[in-house]
Amino acid sequence: MQAHATTLIPATVLIAVGAVGPTPARAQIESALPEITVSAQKREQNIQDVPIAISAVTEGMMDDMQVDGLSTLVQAVPGLQFAFAFSNPQFTLRGITNYSNGPWVESGVNIYIDGVYSANNQASIFSFNSVERIEVLKGPQGTLFGRNALGGVISIATKAPTQAPSFDLEAGFGNFGTASAKFYGTTGLTDNLAADLAVFVEDQSEGWGTNLYDGSELHTGREIAVRSKWLYTPGQDTSVTVVADFDRNEPPVLGISTINGVYPFVTVGPLHVGGFWDSYLPDPGVLKVKKYGGAVSIEHDFARARLVSISGVNFSEVEKNATRPPALPYNPLSPAQGQALSGYTLNALQLVDTRTYTEELQLKSRAESPWQWIAGVFLMHDRIDNTAYRHPVTGTLVTTIAEQTTKSYAGFGQFTLPLFQRTNLTLGARYTTDRREVDGYNYNASGAVIPSASVSTNPQPKKSWSEPTYTAVVDHTFADGVMGYGSFTRGFQSGSYNISSSVEEGPVDPQTIDAFEVGIKATLADQRLRVNASLFSYRIHDLLVSQNINNVRITSNAAEAKYDGADVDITYVPVGWLTLTAGLSYVDPRYTDYRNATFYRPNPNGNGAFVAFVGDATGNQIAYSEKLSATFGTSVTIPSEVGAITLSGSANYHSGAHYDAQGLLVQPAYTVVNATARWDSADLRWGLKIWGSNLLNEKYTSTLFANTPVMYMNPAPPRTFGIEAAYRWK
Repeated sequence: MQAHATTLIPATVLIAVGAVGPTPARAQIESALPEITVSAQKREQNIQDVPIAISAVTEGMMDDMQVDGLSTLVQAVPGLQFAFAFSNPQFTLRGITNYSNGPWVESGVNIYIDGVYSANNQASIFSFNSVERIEVLKGPQGTLFGRNALGGVISIATKAPTQAPSFDLEAGFGNFGTASAKFYGTTGLTDNLAADLAVFVEDQSEGWGTNLYDGSELHTGREIAVRSKWLYTPGQDTSVTVVADFDRNEPPVLGISTINGVYPFVTVGPLHVGGFWDSYLPDPGVLKVKKYGGAVSIEHDFARARLVSISGVNFSEVEKNATRPPALPYNPLSPAQGQALSGYTLNALQLVDTRTYTEELQLKSRAESPWQWIAGVFLMHDRIDNTAYRHPVTGTLVTTIAEQTTKSYAGFGQFTLPLFQRTNLTLGARYTTDRREVDGYNYNASGAVIPSASVSTNPQPKKSWSEPTYTAVVDHTFADGVMGYGSFTRGFQSGSYNISSSVEEGPVDPQTIDAFEVGIKATLADQRLRVNASLFSYRIHDLLVSQNINNVRITSNAAEAKYDGADVDITYVPVGWLTLTAGLSYVDPRYTDYRNATFYRPNPNGNGAFVAFVGDATGNQIAYSEKLSATFGTSVTIPSEVGAITLSGSANYHSGAHYDAQGLLVQPAYTVVNATARWDSADLRWGLKIWGSNLLNEKYTSTLFANTPVMYMNPAPPRTFGIEAAYRWK
């Protein structure tokens, strides 16, 4: 073991490097990187001992880097992207996403909260409170995390309640009329029962932009979230955890606008009006997301094994009213041309209700076992109801009532066996069966069924898929603190239907991925320097793509693709009061066979709009991907007799994402700079923080998208700043 240097400094420095737990006002600590514990292999391990590329974000790091929700997690994890198109959130990791136009196509990046799978993308957008850490597992994780972990997994671990009573209270104010409050409290109720309560409230009354149609605010938002966890320990070997949560969110994403006049690559279509965050909308639309649910986790230790049961139930209700900007009056089109586009200004009200039930049983080895193993089963029942009221260009009201039901069953196992001294072999496999069924009808304005357009007329209203996934990993410890690994993994994205449209003849089939990766994890310089790096190569078959057919967007299997890249994460603590971080992700995502892609060109009739046509995208960059992203951060703590001041800053560079297969809709490169100044009293009771996000006021988009005949954008937040005060009692 290496010797560690020590320094006498205030305990607030522990916050800067991510340590948690009560500490005295002054303490003798090791000037070294703290150990980060993760559960990427369904057991607790030091992140440096896990042969997987992982970015872990602790509570202290989230505060310093202003990560307050999944949408802002991209500021701390290179290679992760977040897009919000027509109220449909999408996560992309190492260039891989799900190309979804609705929650009926599950994410290609799985999201788990305390071990419970979140199947609905739209219900996964919420603010963080009571979070202990976030683990981003890069690359397919199909063996332990199952179907749809095609690009990776985002695993959120919340705090566990404690017997010792304590609470944290924060209140903040920011520009755009933003007010927020957070509360987290925990206490013991009996000798073997503890509980906690987390509450988050935020209201942004002023918008980032103006609706020039009537002068109203655009991009306003509000949210309230409540989460409570109860921990019961009836005996030394048994624990029962019960969780209940509720979240109501109206995110500030509404207010899409046209691109013409904003980006030089689009020169036709209605001109964008006003500033970057402004638009012209008769009705800016509605997006309301309500989710609630709970989970029960039971753990029991036997003499040679541990049994874990995780039961989850989640409900979500999404109401959205997507409105496209009209062609009048701020554009160069004639009245007749504007009338031709007027069908695209009518509202499409959509109500999506989701009910998901999951159960996972695990039997695994004890931590002290000479070789580690796990076996388990996973069950899921999911139902999505979609009700849509829309006016197509014909002006005729059409009502769609459709549902998709999913039943999924899987068995899995994985073991790690020491081959030689310092060399381990990990083998794992999973077998999944999915059964999906759709039903529903389209009605005209008089309530009569439209047979040719009804979901019930689908020639294949139900289908089952069975797919194996597997992994093989070899890791070797070259020296104390230096481990290398190589792996091969097979994963798949589940097949599904598109219940928002009836033009598809049947469901899309699963897409599969073959992933090769080599990496190294090193802790150097007397445990002051951590360097984790990997090289990867992916091949995806039957890639899901989004296409536009007769002005209707559908999802289909249409391409083969490859992804080759590398990423690196570096953390360095040269002295106890200074932490430096850097991360970089590079990927070259290319279609290797995509001959029926949707391309766009100006309408030859000269009406200033676009039309879709079929093109060959083979060799082009994959839609919704970017090649290079990087994050640089620093945190400095200045001690004093009245407390400590922590200065933190980060710069997040993005080379620019492609949002279509043609290479027409390309977000230019941008850099988001954030900064935080925080004071903590010597007894850690009081805190004050001043923060700023996107300080350079970069103009970039959450997403660009084409919905012929016009190209649109959904702008990302401008410069925001504020102040927060905190009181902690223990």
